[in-house]
Amino acid sequence: MVMGIGYIMVLVQLWSDDKTLRNANGQPLIPLRDVVYEQFVPEWLKNVSPTTVDTPITFGLIFSVVHSVFVNWSTQDPFRGLRRSMMVIILIYAVRSASMFVTQIPPVNPELCQPFLSHDSDVLFSESLDMLASTLKSCSDMMYSGHTAVLSSIMMRIWFDTARTRRYIRFMIRLVTVSVYALSLFLFVAVRLHYTVDVLIGAALGLTWAIAMENAFNMLPHFYGNGIDVLILRWIESEPELRNSLQMAKIE
Repeated sequence: MVMGIGYIMVLVQLWSDDKTLRNANGQPLIPLRDVVYEQFVPEWLKNVSPTTVDTPITFGLIFSVVHSVFVNWSTQDPFRGLRRSMMVIILIYAVRSASMFVTQIPPVNPELCQPFLSHDSDVLFSESLDMLASTLKSCSDMMYSGHTAVLSSIMMRIWFDTARTRRYIRFMIRLVTVSVYALSLFLFVAVRLHYTVDVLIGAALGLTWAIAMENAFNMLPHFYGNGIDVLILRWIESEPELRNSLQMAKIE
């Protein structure tokens, strides 16, 4: 499901790039001013390759999955936390696809813009896979920062999973995680993949949705029937525990 939503988002990004070029009517694309980039990013950091932004996400994702399964292995369902984070990422991709579809702003890096080659399905398929693998970047990949939102959900997964670890170990893991997170957000702006406002919005949404989904189990007694909301929660929290929670709520 995550890959399917991600691929749809990639197609929207390709379409949005083409729409951005069409809106310009052949005129030069001029980025909006970004005070953080202009005044706080050193020159050497501006020359870093944009592909480096995928490094903290890749390693963070691998560590969060291994760590989550490890610390929750003795519980009844060690994969529940990962399902919660997966739902957050699906939500991030879905809303972001809608955002890019309805909004095109001056790109932060016009050099990445390219036409939508709908007449050549082979090229389109190849480019969409490259963009899905982050080897090809999109100029309209801005509103909001998906890199930031996903990294925010990864950070919160690690944060939640360290709640039951020893105090000093918890402190060290969280300190390293938050430090890497903060430096990564600065890097997203420095390599000109996003405006600062895109990063801030991505962080706000990613953190908010991750916290909300982590508390989904506490909301279970308030859901009845077979609606889509209950079906989603049943998948996230596991059906047996949902049934027990609903039965307890009815008894009360």
